[in-house]
Amino acid sequence: MNLDALAETIETLKKRIERHRQELSENETRTRAALINPLLHALGWDVSDPALVKLEYNVGKQRADYALMKPDGKPAAVLEAKKLGESLDDHQIQTLNYANREGVGYAGLTDGNRWELYSVFEQAPLKERRRIYISIVDDPPYECALELLALWRLNLASGKVKKAQTPIIVDEEETSPPEEPEPPLNGKWVPLSKYRAPGGRKNMPSTIRFPDGSEAPIKNWYDIHVESAKWLHSKGRLTRDQMPAMAKSRKTYVANSEPIAHGGKPMAHPVQIADGIYVSMHGESIHKISHAASLLQHCKVDPSEVYLNAAELKP
Repeated sequence: MNLDALAETIETLKKRIERHRQELSENETRTRAALINPLLHALGWDVSDPALVKLEYNVGKQRADYALMKPDGKPAAVLEAKKLGESLDDHQIQTLNYANREGVGYAGLTDGNRWELYSVFEQAPLKERRRIYISIVDDPPYECALELLALWRLNLASGKVKKAQTPIIVDEEETSPPEEPEPPLNGKWVPLSKYRAPGGRKNMPSTIRFPDGSEAPIKNWYDIHVESAKWLHSKGRLTRDQMPAMAKSRKTYVANSEPIAHGGKPMAHPVQIADGIYVSMHGESIHKISHAASLLQHCKVDPSEVYLNAAELKP
């Protein structure tokens, strides 16, 4: 999770609240579209993807506005939305009851400005069960971001929410390999942002997994780059209009609208992902991983939310 990007989103939403408070206070639908959905998206919850978020989730004869789903298809949390400025205090018990009835571990409420999240089954006073209690307008953006990490999809979906104390930001240069490369542990899913390529075909990861849970097999190092491009295109995040996409080093393209490399030379071993989208298969393992990460970031997807399966690594 890139804390800077999350803080920027929070700052944008703060300005939106200040400029459009009256309009957003008129109904819940406007609040959800302008404030709640964008922040959920920044936290990894694509509201348009039913595998991640179920809207109007049935709870007995009632409905929760959002159910944030775990990979096993069960809710990690329910979230109730109110129009901007509406008091949340009157709805806390109702929301906790929704979650309790369904055996859901966490329950949240928000009016787009104030966000609250509670541990449902913890035996303690309500105040001590809070995991999030922030105001986007009143609290500093980085303090909000740190608390909101409890709602980060990979954190919440784990079933054991941990509060962040200090930010951890992965920001690697593709031309600066780690000082002490460590291959992933056998049988583990490793975030793309932390994967250290040991080299050699036998040490390749077997699978890449994307934030929506879809997977693709890895047979060559360049598949990490190619499959990332294919997934981004399938989600409408990588289009011809976004070309060219630069690597973080600013020395090469990680995707282009034609098979032309940075500097005007022909792209080495080009692969056409779609009409007007080309990537290159050329490059060593560390470069293909960094190229995939650069492309994901270009399309505003956090590389730490994409995983490589190291199950096939040989000791």
